[in-house]
Amino acid sequence: MRFIIGIIFLGIAHFCAAQNSASKPTPASILTYFQQNHIVLGISEKDSKEAKISDLYSDADARFYHAYLQQYINGIPVLNAIYGLHFSQSGELKYTANSFSAFSANVPEFKKTEITVQAMLSASIASGVDIRSGIKRIDLGVKMQFNEQEQYYYPCYFSNEQGGLPIPAFNVIAYNHNTSDWWNIVISEIDGSVIEKINWTVSCKAEKSGNNHPLERRSSADGEYKAFSYPIESPMYGSVVLLSKAEDSIASPYGWLDANGIAGPDYKYTRGNNVYASEDKNADNVAGYSPQGDSLYRFDFSYNPAETDPSKYLDFAITNLFVANNLLHDISFRYGFDESAGNFQFRNYSGKGAGNDAVNADAQDGSGTNNANFSTPPDGSTPRMQMFVWDATSGSGPTLKVNSPTKVKYSVGTAQFGKKLTTVPMTEGLVLVNDGTGDPAKGCNALKNATLIKGKIAAIQRGTCTFTKKVYNAQLAGAIAVVILDSSSANQAITMSGTDSRITIPAVIVNTTNGKTLYQQMQSGLVNITLYDSSGASPKTDSDLDMLVMAHEYTHGISTRLTCGPAVSTGLSNAEQMGEGWSDYYGLAFTQRRGDLGVTPRGVGNWLLGQDSSGSGIRNYQYSTNMSVNPLTYQAIAEASATGRAPVHFVGEVWCTMLWDMHWKLIEKYGYDPNLYSGKGGNNIAIKLVMDGMKLQKCNPGFIDGRNAILKADSLYNNGQNARSIWEVFARRGLGFSAKQGLSTSTSDGTEAFDMPVIYSGNANLVSTGKADLRMWPNPSGGQIFLEPANVKSVSDVVITDLSGKNLKASVTVLQNGAVMVNTHNLSNGVYLISCKTEKGNWSARFVKLN
Repeated sequence: MRFIIGIIFLGIAHFCAAQNSASKPTPASILTYFQQNHIVLGISEKDSKEAKISDLYSDADARFYHAYLQQYINGIPVLNAIYGLHFSQSGELKYTANSFSAFSANVPEFKKTEITVQAMLSASIASGVDIRSGIKRIDLGVKMQFNEQEQYYYPCYFSNEQGGLPIPAFNVIAYNHNTSDWWNIVISEIDGSVIEKINWTVSCKAEKSGNNHPLERRSSADGEYKAFSYPIESPMYGSVVLLSKAEDSIASPYGWLDANGIAGPDYKYTRGNNVYASEDKNADNVAGYSPQGDSLYRFDFSYNPAETDPSKYLDFAITNLFVANNLLHDISFRYGFDESAGNFQFRNYSGKGAGNDAVNADAQDGSGTNNANFSTPPDGSTPRMQMFVWDATSGSGPTLKVNSPTKVKYSVGTAQFGKKLTTVPMTEGLVLVNDGTGDPAKGCNALKNATLIKGKIAAIQRGTCTFTKKVYNAQLAGAIAVVILDSSSANQAITMSGTDSRITIPAVIVNTTNGKTLYQQMQSGLVNITLYDSSGASPKTDSDLDMLVMAHEYTHGISTRLTCGPAVSTGLSNAEQMGEGWSDYYGLAFTQRRGDLGVTPRGVGNWLLGQDSSGSGIRNYQYSTNMSVNPLTYQAIAEASATGRAPVHFVGEVWCTMLWDMHWKLIEKYGYDPNLYSGKGGNNIAIKLVMDGMKLQKCNPGFIDGRNAILKADSLYNNGQNARSIWEVFARRGLGFSAKQGLSTSTSDGTEAFDMPVIYSGNANLVSTGKADLRMWPNPSGGQIFLEPANVKSVSDVVITDLSGKNLKASVTVLQNGAVMVNTHNLSNGVYLISCKTEKGNWSARFVKLN
């Protein structure tokens, strides 16, 4: 029972009337309105009366108030059932986002609300944590601090978009110190089975100079730090600087080394109100070594970009981690992730929100490699960022080397079962299995070509049966190792799940593209390969030095706290949630440099993998507004789900591609401003819209929910001035007016569309954006016009004519990635025609020259 937004807006007048005057919303007035207007809001009277406010806060300028109401059934909360109500400062309802269950009338009753032994056993198995009777019962609506050393539970109802009655359950919260996962395990109260696993820790393992601070910021006797600073992405893109007066006077008024809210530093090491940075090489989540500043609080430690052993620059790495977290705190504060909204601070100077949650940032963490993660419990509990050492050689780690018929090296995914690859090479022929069925290369039955497999490396296609069954069948046939040929459209090397103690041989998996190549080579003749782990001998890099990756991790904390309100940290547990996309987007936006273009391909983690700036990093495609470089559209998610759920990083990659297009569309309109704190450029507007959209969207949002929240944010904060531009970029990537999201709990049922709302058409038909070959901006032009490939590879033979057809002189400069810049300073004010050639044919458009 969900009503369309237009119907919900009918209740605006009722809210003001319920208060007797137009005034800022209060908890009492919100609850009164909620109960009096439950029919308009699409909920039952019982649900409206049982609901409790989980969060209520205003933006920094108090223009808008955000209220989040938790659904209860018979006094028991419904997990992730939050109703968002968003008001103007005068109390006018502006937007709603409903995640309440519509099936609360006849729910099964709890037999007992105290956790059962079966539930603890199920949670122990699911989380890998020994959960016993010492587990603490908590109340969801009570502000508290979650501790990594303890386990908690509360009775709840679990509901999802598939419909049906909410299920009585226990949500068990437990931190796994071996894996860094902070689990919410939802256990059925009825039969003790695991219903859902929600992780507060988001892991970002690869699935595939000069001071730029604005002048308005001032120091309050804080320290000096040798570190990288935004927009420098990593050592590959610039040099370290000595940062002085680096803290923002609004976000960190007492400096980065403060703890008590009184002028003057409180720590001489890398600890302060926003973050405590230290090493955690022994992976115990206890703060280890932190470097000390000198008597003047200078953290001036050496770093040599040629050094390949991160342990040699530990002091610098921890300092850089400290600086990055503080910069991210201060920048995000300016865009709305402040104390009221649930940001990360030990002491909340305003008294709003919950304090005691500065980030615990672990440098060179010993619990893993080639990874980074961020754990985000609710507001008032301490988050944790873990940064790991990486193998810097692209293709290092588990590796498949083809010796013949070609010579090439592939990075491969590994398995949770069987023997691990070592640095000792394993070289043999690669043989495709045959199990005698209609799909013989799947290897789901006893192999018929065991004589050919014995002593060789078996190749098996993915699908039909489990990984463990395939590998065990090959082992029985005498294979010394197995290579799984993936078929997922996500095209990533994954980690194969499963458990089988009988398997004693190694198994790896290659991505779809490389799998097809190997399959074709085996069809044509003999293939010889080598399997080995090259990580032991490869140079190392340190994610503590990658500013984009640290922004990515920090943004997981932002999106978790803002979605559903800061008291809820489970609101991004659905399949189509866009957490990885927001994180990539802010990483790109904060490391954008003056002179970059939208067409410029951007990778994620290039330096960490030992790639140059042209590498794709850890994503399938580089981010670019040019669809010949990055062709992703909304339909790519459903296609990736054809053989299973689309990987969360791939879902995020599609979302970030859309946001990156929007980012550049607004730069096209308003220009670029390098001031990340208070700039007025299109980049600043885009960053703010994305953050405001997180506050407005519903729990467990899908792409349509996210798009609509951004459009509403533009309506609220910018009077809708950018609605057409926003629609254009989303429609171009398949998230147009007629696109269908389906269930946000599924990645397989979305339908793309490329059309615009009828309001932007001159007739009664919906207008389509198409996939234009070139982007021309700005128009009107004050002296320069950029032509960027939007769906082609290059631009050539640029000509400018007046409307009579006369050719005019124009200086054309070829830029990176096929773009060109045309100098129009010599032209008089007026209308002109610009034309050029691409590999798809001739292209032309009109533009206006205005001084």
